[in-house]
Amino acid sequence: MEFSKMMVLPIALISFLPLSTDLRAESPNTVNISQQIKKLVTGVVVDAAGLPLIGVNVSVKGTTEGTITDLDGKFSLNASSQSILIVSYIGYKTVEVPVDGNLKIVLKEDSQALDEVVVVGYGVARKSDLTGAVGQMGDKEVQKRQVVNPVDALSGKIAGVIVNNNSGRPGGSLSINIRGFNSINASNAPLFVIDGVVGADIAMVNPNEIESMNVLKDASSTAIYGARGAGGVVIVTTKKGSFGTGLKVSYNLNLGISKAQKKIEVLNSKEFMSVLNKAFENDGFEAIDWHRVNPSLFDSNGTPLYDTNWQDEVMKTAFSNRHYLTLSYGNERSKTTASIGYQKENGVLLREWYKRISGKITNTFKINSNLELNTSLAYNNKSENRYDDYGVDGLTTTRTMIECFPVLPIAYDDGTYSKFGDFLYPTTLIKNNEVQYNDKGLKKVDYDNLAAFYGYADNPVQRANDFSRVLSLDHVLGNAELSAKIVEGLVLRINGAAEVKSSRHNIFASRNLIGEYGGEGGAEISITRYLNWQNENFLTYDKSWKDHKINAMIGLSFSGSNSQSLSGNGQGFVSDFFKWNNLGVSEKPGLPSSGYSEWKMNSYFFRGNYSYANKYLATISMRYDGSSVFGSSNRYAYFPSAALAWVLKEEGFLKDNNLISNLKVRVSAGKTGNAGISPYSTLPLLGETNLVFADKTLAHGVIPNRMSNSNLKWETTTQYDLGVELGLLNNRINIIADYYDKKTTDLLLDKPVSWVAGYSTVMDNVGCITNKGVELTFNTHNIKSKDFNWFSTLIFNLNRNKVIRLSGDESDLWIGGFIGINYLLVRKGEPLYSVYGLVRDGAGTWGTDEVEEAARYGKKPGDKKYVDKNKDGKIDYQNDGEILGNAYPKFEMSFSNTITYKNFDLSLDIHGKHGNKAVNMTKITAEQRLWYANTTKRVLDYWTPENQNTMIERPRTCMAGGGSAQELQIDSDLIEDASYIRFKNLTVGYTFSSSLANKLRLKGLRFYCNLENFLVISSYSGYDPEVSNKTGQGAEFYAHPKPINVNFGVNVDF
Repeated sequence: MEFSKMMVLPIALISFLPLSTDLRAESPNTVNISQQIKKLVTGVVVDAAGLPLIGVNVSVKGTTEGTITDLDGKFSLNASSQSILIVSYIGYKTVEVPVDGNLKIVLKEDSQALDEVVVVGYGVARKSDLTGAVGQMGDKEVQKRQVVNPVDALSGKIAGVIVNNNSGRPGGSLSINIRGFNSINASNAPLFVIDGVVGADIAMVNPNEIESMNVLKDASSTAIYGARGAGGVVIVTTKKGSFGTGLKVSYNLNLGISKAQKKIEVLNSKEFMSVLNKAFENDGFEAIDWHRVNPSLFDSNGTPLYDTNWQDEVMKTAFSNRHYLTLSYGNERSKTTASIGYQKENGVLLREWYKRISGKITNTFKINSNLELNTSLAYNNKSENRYDDYGVDGLTTTRTMIECFPVLPIAYDDGTYSKFGDFLYPTTLIKNNEVQYNDKGLKKVDYDNLAAFYGYADNPVQRANDFSRVLSLDHVLGNAELSAKIVEGLVLRINGAAEVKSSRHNIFASRNLIGEYGGEGGAEISITRYLNWQNENFLTYDKSWKDHKINAMIGLSFSGSNSQSLSGNGQGFVSDFFKWNNLGVSEKPGLPSSGYSEWKMNSYFFRGNYSYANKYLATISMRYDGSSVFGSSNRYAYFPSAALAWVLKEEGFLKDNNLISNLKVRVSAGKTGNAGISPYSTLPLLGETNLVFADKTLAHGVIPNRMSNSNLKWETTTQYDLGVELGLLNNRINIIADYYDKKTTDLLLDKPVSWVAGYSTVMDNVGCITNKGVELTFNTHNIKSKDFNWFSTLIFNLNRNKVIRLSGDESDLWIGGFIGINYLLVRKGEPLYSVYGLVRDGAGTWGTDEVEEAARYGKKPGDKKYVDKNKDGKIDYQNDGEILGNAYPKFEMSFSNTITYKNFDLSLDIHGKHGNKAVNMTKITAEQRLWYANTTKRVLDYWTPENQNTMIERPRTCMAGGGSAQELQIDSDLIEDASYIRFKNLTVGYTFSSSLANKLRLKGLRFYCNLENFLVISSYSGYDPEVSNKTGQGAEFYAHPKPINVNFGVNVDF
């Protein structure tokens, strides 16, 4: 731990080394005068077929002068007649060409260069040398998506990777999963490695800084990360500039407009009052004189004076702006990149915003021919005001903008905000404990005793304005790596890194809000500081001879993390002036609280790669991890893997085949672990308690509140993978197919124990889950010509998950619940996170011809009707309910297209999921209890004797002495098909030719327009089938609406 603290200062200092310490001087007497006379050199670069190559690097050897070819393959630069041009392009052989008038340079494809360099654990590899399943995404693909979190850019781009954007607010929560769910209690998220820093926070990386993201999926790729690789690994590499390029400056500007993609259709005032009056009528009450009850809300005829659509008042058009400036400099011995970014995003709800300032500097310095030092230092500050995920089950703004009565105004003439409780109703007239009836036999109401439908809720506009929840985070990530070449092929790398995060969470509710802190005003502050540190040291050895190539790596790693938290609160403020800045002036200061946690890990690892004749490949790896989160008897574990690959294209019978340009078969097997549980899970814990003695004195103390288990050990995932890679027609068609089989054992679960022990559960290793799936990727170059090119990518994912074993007696486990009702089930033999509920019978409501049968269940015609599975004459949720689907899709697909025509480019991404279910719990309070609040237009189809084929039961009141409250239940009407097709991204751009850009004294210029989330095809009735704010994907209760984003941008290179 002391090492981690010592590393922070050196990393910071090293990052600010001079850009170049090359002190060698050249004598001017050695320079030939003819070489100093420069002229404009022009030319064109084409492939073997004569088609122009776009973006080819053309530089003058030994200088910093350089350019790239335009969309016609043309270039121009200044060079002397004696200069040599270096021409390089990915997938083609680099050539050196003497300056000679107007040049036409033909590049030949390089079969080895066609193998992109892929970043893998603790190194890089050519794609053709890979034996594992690795997906890659480059910087251009990342920047096509105008995202806040880089994880969002992966959505639909790599087979086997499922990304869910669970909120529509800027910077909203995301979840990512690779090849299914392996765990119930431990983490299912992949491990992120950012510039070699293991476990760093990807959300704090500016997407503009990213060079590539590589996703390691199979055990052969992930086992090198051992205990932290069960969920897959995402390796993020940021931009670091290039040697010998001189000074480069680029600036990216993006301006955006957002609005809600969808609004829920709710009742207007007229419709709401008609349903409410029908509820009184159905419960046998006389007609209500609403003007007499609410003269400020209704005219003398009982017509509402106001008709407020609260979504229109809370939702707004939002604007955003993003700026990103990069400076890079490279000479023969060093390269440095410095960047700064600013981002301000307003959400589509009132007073919702997100702001981020980022800065980063990286430096690579060749100390000599054998020593190289790489350093980086990044700083991010983000702050946001958000409220959609605070008190999700309570009266949030996202809830009240649906439920608030339309008959209320935003504010009255005196400026006072309206409240839910302003809308009153008359109670039942009761005398001598008897309900009173009029001469028509209808129940009378008591206009002298009025009550509020909702007495403790604020309207959504006031809540948005008078409630603040500001989260801020400072993030520093520093990294230094020294590479030393010991002998030819043998390199030692020593890496030290530290990540420091300091977050502050401020909450303030005005005294004017009755829905928070009892209308007294309140504030909370919580501060958390987090440190993640690592030291990794490893040797790599590369050797080639004749047809043989070997690469070996061996290393050791020390890492750890600690966090410390402190919080305080206060209630009862005489003024809103102080907000959270002076808790001491509150009348009821709360007790402060604090916490601390820490874990450490040390690891030893090895990997070896062997290749014979570039067609027979083998990889083995081993990692030995030890973690402090487990007991001493199970603290260490081995995680091995092995893989084989056969490049059939290199065989004689296919080498000269013109149809097949690549064919490789690979197979892998290995084990990874999961230690994603709290640091003290094996230990007993103490909790505070209060004890009242016989003399009524109160004592405050601590008692044990969790049972220990020193035998707790790692979850282990064993994975097998079979993959085929096929290239056709000179790789214009590329197909990658993978089949995987994963089995996770020793699941970390809370196992029930006898009450005699004093505890109800203990964490133990008792379960088993399998995941089997297929991944397909089709990449095609559909049209290839000088002016017009069309590229397509089709991705297909299929995963089947199954619970094989659970704890003890194999009884069901419930994961998610709402208002005391469970909805996510873990059951042996079923997929993880199965959606559970009662089943509505027939039309869903009892009919007039079923009076006697309905009475057996205590129901009447118009009430909800459920399937009685065991025919026992009663509806019991646990015995009569059933699994109604799964929250995760049966398959997922994406289809991406990129079209270029001369200087224009267009890209379109379409993403879809099929077979997944969503639990729309918004319907519980919005549709299953019409009495308390406004609701959706769907309820206008409520049951009547003339309209019996409906899921919407008859409206009823909750009046004392005559009302009949509706039943709240999770059933098949709430569980909806959440399949969708989303038109995720459309980008149209124009890139200026290099000649025109040069006239503007620029090296490059591009304008573009981008549309995001502009069309969603789905039958889901909520805002969006992807959003989720409850336990489990697809479970929502008044979630945040998703926006449509329109962006306009410009990229300038100086």
